[in-house]
Amino acid sequence: MLTKMMKKPRLLPFLAYLLLAAACLTPAFLFDFSAPALLSKTAAVVLCILLIAAVAALCALGWVKKMLTVRQTTVYLTCGIFCSLLFYPLSFPNENSPLLLMAACFSWLLFITAVLAQRRLLGTKQLILLIAAAGFILRLGYIAYTSYDYRQHDSYGLDSGGGHLAYMLYLFDNLQLPDFDPRNIWQFYHPPLHHAIAAAWMHVLDFFGMEITRIAENVQILTLFYSSCCMLIVYRILTELGVQKTALILSFSLIAFHPSFLILSGSMNNDMLSITFVLGAVLWAVRWYRERRMKHIVPIALCIGLGMMTKLSAGLAAPAVGLLFLICLIVNFKKEWLHLIAQYFVFALICLPLGLWWSIRCLVRFDLPFGYVPLLSFEDAQYIGFHSVWERLFDFQMNDVFIAQGEEHGGFFEFNPFLALLKSSMFGEYRLDEYCPAHSELITFFSTLLFLVNAAVALLAVYAMVMVIFRRKNTLGWQMKVFWLVLYFTIFGSYIRFAFSFPHTCSMDARYAVVLFVIGAVFLGVYLQRRQGKVQTAVSRILTALVPAFSLLSGIIYTLLGSR
Repeated sequence: MLTKMMKKPRLLPFLAYLLLAAACLTPAFLFDFSAPALLSKTAAVVLCILLIAAVAALCALGWVKKMLTVRQTTVYLTCGIFCSLLFYPLSFPNENSPLLLMAACFSWLLFITAVLAQRRLLGTKQLILLIAAAGFILRLGYIAYTSYDYRQHDSYGLDSGGGHLAYMLYLFDNLQLPDFDPRNIWQFYHPPLHHAIAAAWMHVLDFFGMEITRIAENVQILTLFYSSCCMLIVYRILTELGVQKTALILSFSLIAFHPSFLILSGSMNNDMLSITFVLGAVLWAVRWYRERRMKHIVPIALCIGLGMMTKLSAGLAAPAVGLLFLICLIVNFKKEWLHLIAQYFVFALICLPLGLWWSIRCLVRFDLPFGYVPLLSFEDAQYIGFHSVWERLFDFQMNDVFIAQGEEHGGFFEFNPFLALLKSSMFGEYRLDEYCPAHSELITFFSTLLFLVNAAVALLAVYAMVMVIFRRKNTLGWQMKVFWLVLYFTIFGSYIRFAFSFPHTCSMDARYAVVLFVIGAVFLGVYLQRRQGKVQTAVSRILTALVPAFSLLSGIIYTLLGSR
């Protein structure tokens, strides 16, 4: 009996990822994101019947077991039938089908929330699940209205001849790595893991007879899964650090509804997978610190190694992890030195080959330098290198909350990395008002509010980080404080360095610093966990107002964006 109880918690995280994978993969076969009608007539009828049957069975079971009254059974059944039938309009051609899909999903979420509230079953875990479900729906909606060649980063059409999609198609068609200098085709210099997984997924979809356009659209299912996994990983990080109840709900909500994760859920490139691996390395590093065992260090090695096999910048997690290893070795040298050295050897044996084989291959075969990134032309319109360092750091010129992209799109080209980080973290490199002419004024209004709310949350996150680092009494030990501080400055320093080394507006996109937002949410959670003193109580009350506003505004904007 005891053995069963011990095994069950270990299986739960694995089952959670399996269920999430099923939730992500099902839309690939159920919905056609390349067609005006997301569902076929047959699929719509079958889906409605299955949902109604499920609701009827649950209501009948509750009524038989006398858990529900006749009135409650009638109300629940009626609401369930209504929510089920909302999926049927998806079988009609409609340019707003993605919005209808989101409306149907959110109606189910509202129905379930109302039932749980009426049954007095809304605890912290239930709220976290509902928040995660809302975040998943926003991500699913975003990929439904964002095409594989629309609002992308270095990923173009099927016949472009370059970019991330071309890389995937090359692996799909040839079943081998590029046998030419990767510098010859745009974006082929990247390590191949994300593109290889996408190519394998394409073969699965091709086996089921899907056309190439639908196959390309369904590559976003992978990034939907990665982005959704990040919610689970962040939840695990917060709970490992002892964050609970209100603090957990607020911190988790910031990631579930964070626009960067919504945008990257629909991005064809390798950013989302590399970020997922970095967060996985952080999670297992926290676990390893609390229990220094081989079973915890191996996942760290796999996450960093596979992350670098996705994108070399995933190696930015290594300095913080390496310093944590060194500190633990020094502090526990007398008792654990042999045990720790063995673990570090295994770590290097796994991580280094996985992370460096692509770079070594390209160096040996094509003389491609380590860490190669192509420099854009100085003649490019986005070039901002003529601005002085003083201007770039301290000139906060700002006409609106979207990234400025020339005289007709913001009045100038964005050059301040701090403002660019704040802007692109909420809206990417895109001017959302231009992507949604029908509701441009509403988009601008809500975006301005979201920018201000996010700026306030960011300031509070920095304040929380300072207080947690320098306050003795909190759930973090000094070794963990050093780990998080080094991770923060490594990511932030890399972002600033990249912005100046490659002086173009696109080099300041927040996708190069997404981990910073997770670090901010973590420090807010840890800070709020010990509510002591007037200042901390005031901060808690402010965040209790700001975070729901942040979540609501993000949801509104990225729902409106799908309207035509």
